[in-house]
Amino acid sequence: MKSQNGPASLRSGSFSKIMFLAIAGLLIPPSLIVYGVMELMSGTRA
Repeated sequence: MKSQNGPASLRSGSFSKIMFLAIAGLLIPPSLIVYGVMELMSGTRA
């Protein structure tokens, strides 16, 4: 494991960045939609 520090660490680093961006891209829009729906619901209730 430790003998593959060079390219393996670079690949895992870029892979983690891609996964983070993918997860953020998947999670942020639904949260914004839910926030907008909550704002609309509170607006109609008020």
